Amino acid sequence: MEHLTYKKKEDFIKIELDEKIMYEQLKMKIITQDEFIKNRIGFIQSFIKQRKLKVGFKIINSKNNLAEKLSK
Repeated sequence: MEHLTYKKKEDFIKIELDEKIMYEQLKMKIITQDEFIKNRIGFIQSFIKQRKLKVGFKIINSKNNLAEKLSK
């Protein structure tokens, strides 16, 4: 399961992903047929567009995912 970590500083956010498929979808614009992932990507892209954010993407090890640690 992927989790996103958002770090916001002014109008720039860094999105850290622990799943390669989500990273590829957001960073490289690779298309998937998975409806769940399509919906999540659509939400993230809408959020970025509405807020006029500049975004950086980074793939991380799931052991370093703060969202995963908080959900336990």
